[in-house]
Amino acid sequence: MRTALRWRGFAPLYDALWVSPHPLTPKGRIEVADLARGAVTVFRARQEDLDTEADRNPVQAWDLPGIAEHYQAFSNQLAASGASAAYEPHSETVS
Repeated sequence: MRTALRWRGFAPLYDALWVSPHPLTPKGRIEVADLARGAVTVFRARQEDLDTEADRNPVQAWDLPGIAEHYQAFSNQLAASGASAAYEPHSETVS
């Protein structure tokens, strides 16, 4: 597959590629930039639907409702203990 993709003009990205189902917020942009000055590239991509049996949405890599449920339970435990939680649920719905 790698050879076929290279023949078609595709190229691997860096040593590692990190993805997120969420948009990069202004605060997140500052935080990412501070992690490794000059060594981080951020880009946005759009999924292209292919007419194949295995056509999947990249967001399906995460169990977003399950993750949100765990964060909410953790936040509730912190609140019950008197500590404050910094978690704020994402306002956008990803489908």
